[in-house]
This record gives sequence, C-alpha cells and structure tokens, in this order.
Amino acid sequence: MKKIIALTLLVLPFTVFAHDGNHCSGPFFQNQKGVTTGIQALSGQYDTGTDEFDYFMTSLEAGYNYKNRFFSTVRVPFVSLENNQNRDFLLSDVQVQLQGSFLTWGETNFMSLGMNTEIPTGNEDKLVGGGHLHFRPYLGFQQNLGKVITYGQVGFLFAAKEHDASTTDHPHEEGEEEGHHEEVIHGSVVDVHSGREGTFQLGGVFPITHGLFFNFAMAGQTVLTNTNASVGDFYMTANPALTLMLTESSTITMFTQLPVTTLQRFDYRLGAGINYIF
Repeated sequence: MKKIIALTLLVLPFTVFAHDGNHCSGPFFQNQKGVTTGIQALSGQYDTGTDEFDYFMTSLEAGYNYKNRFFSTVRVPFVSLENNQNRDFLLSDVQVQLQGSFLTWGETNFMSLGMNTEIPTGNEDKLVGGGHLHFRPYLGFQQNLGKVITYGQVGFLFAAKEHDASTTDHPHEEGEEEGHHEEVIHGSVVDVHSGREGTFQLGGVFPITHGLFFNFAMAGQTVLTNTNASVGDFYMTANPALTLMLTESSTITMFTQLPVTTLQRFDYRLGAGINYIF
C-alpha cells in the first residue's frame, strides 16, 4: 500500500473523552487515506471534594480515514484507578466515532457531521464506566489559513437512559460558593459528564520547525439537565500538545489538559502516544 502520512495523535487528547469537545479530525491529514492504529498513555487526578482519585489510562485504537470525506475510529481504554490506596486495572467504556464531510473546499478545508458513541463496557460500580450508552452528535469545521490550520466543533451529549442514584455516587462540591448546586458524580471518574450537555472546541495547529507542530485548543461543556448537576454549570479546559512526525507513517505526541474554570472534573491530565498508518 502506498505510504501516506499518519493520522496524528493530536486528535487523541481531544477524543479520548467525549465530553471534552472532541477534535473534529486530524487537521494535517484530511487529504490522505488509510488504516490508522495508535496507542496512548494518560495519567490524571480528580478530587471530587469527598474522595481523591489517581488514574492511569492506556487506550488502543484503530480506524480508517478517507481523505477529507470520512473518518472513523474505535477506541478501547483500560484504566488503572486508585482510590483510598486500592487500585484496580479495568476496561473502561469503548468509544466509536464516525464523521463525514458534507461540504469541502480546497484540499483540506471542510465542514462535517459526526457522532461519538460511548458503549457501557466499563464497570460502573468500580467507577470506570458511565453505565449507559452515551451519544454525542457534532458539527465540525477545518480551515487552512496558510501555515496555521484552525478547527472547531460544537456538539450535544446525551445519555440513552437517565442515571439512577446509587452508593457509588460522589458529590462534586466546587463552585458552591458561587451559588452552584452540588453536582453528583456517578460512573466513570475519568470521563465525567451529566445526562445532557452542550460541548465545544476551538483550536489551531502551528508549525514550530520541520516535522514539529504545536496544537492549542480550548474545549468545554455546559450542563443542560438538572439531574445530578446544576443547569448552566460550565467547564472549560486548555489543551496544549506537541506532535513530532517521526516518519511519513508515524507520529508521537505529548500533551496536557488543564482546567481553567472554577468548576472542574479533573485536576490535571498528562499523556503521550504514538500513531502509525498502514
């Protein structure tokens, strides 16, 4: 098969967690096609106000990209979660993403519609699974502005079924001083979201030197339901990443995600990964 540039891991920091805004696609490689594979390691911490969780996630993914017309991926995450000195290594919720462009101009510019689906394969009682199917339809765009590639996305996240309160729920107390109600977290503490949320992301990719790129995006979500959360609660993160193209078929990326609002669903995330295309 003809060698083609890899679908960069720049997408992974923003697609591992559906509620984070979800990068619409790999901005460098929309004019390419091929089977993509990847692996990512991510560590993070989350203080709910009553408990503190440290976690390490390893994600395996495979998919197919056809130029700037179609993108798909299946992501399988495994989580090592520590709480009160107890640690488990478990399968989390598998994610399936499909995206198709309905308008293209130039070689790399497009508008697209997509769907990210979270399948409840994780154990909700062990706090590594959401417990229900989650869907996130979204509208995305990509625009090449010379050396800088901009991209953005808006979406709507919803659960297929309302969550029933259980003993595994955890109160999230931040923001109460500003008049917010307490948010109750259930299911996965590494992928926290409510039953209904609006999501967004806006970012750009900037070349530093030959083969080295800087990606910066702001992503967030707004709670749209009063079940286990306060309507209007707003979360936003800053997501910087560095990607090095090792060859025309492989990339390596280092990234972090940092909350920038008073309300937050993790304290920090740090990670790295590699992608290869066949």
